[in-house]
Amino acid sequence: MRRLFDLESPVMGCLFKVFDAIVLGLLWVVCSLPVVTMGAASAALYIATRRCLVRGESYLLRTFFRAFRENWKQATLVWLLALSLLGLLALDAAMFRSMAANGLYWVILALFCLVLTWSAYLLAYCARCQGTAAEVLRISFQLLVLHPIRALGVLLPLVGGIALALIAPGLVFFLPAPVCWLESRTIEAVFRLHMRTEDLERETA
Repeated sequence: MRRLFDLESPVMGCLFKVFDAIVLGLLWVVCSLPVVTMGAASAALYIATRRCLVRGESYLLRTFFRAFRENWKQATLVWLLALSLLGLLALDAAMFRSMAANGLYWVILALFCLVLTWSAYLLAYCARCQGTAAEVLRISFQLLVLHPIRALGVLLPLVGGIALALIAPGLVFFLPAPVCWLESRTIEAVFRLHMRTEDLERETA
């Protein structure tokens, strides 16, 4: 029993990960309350999840808020564009929902899913790479188009997380980090396919 609750035991390690995930979820929700800041909050969540949950680095709060501050301008700019597109498509989907039989509703829904997936690439690219807003928009879209099958690995966690949050709203404080971790596995795999050898070596060093 003593070994079970040893700070170095797998059980305690798992509990610490769950606690960190809840903390990150709370931070993301609070920092996303003005919807315009959701982009910077999501970029910060991406970095903190990768570094603190995946790599096991310390200073979770410092990592999150530093990333939030560093990505504030860029992530907010590209997020507002993505948010505008998502809002327009959501309104169109609501208008044409009663006409689902003619197929237009499903086209709009597919476009919504496409933009939702693109927004995940956008914010991950902001978090991981340097570049102008135009470069972020262009390169993230190119990555999405070049790897359409892998895009499902980004979309499905997002849709699943949204569905679970609608069914059980209390989970909204826990879901952001696990969803981010799941989608980041696919996004990072795509990034690695296009990274230079020296950058890959630096990542694994």
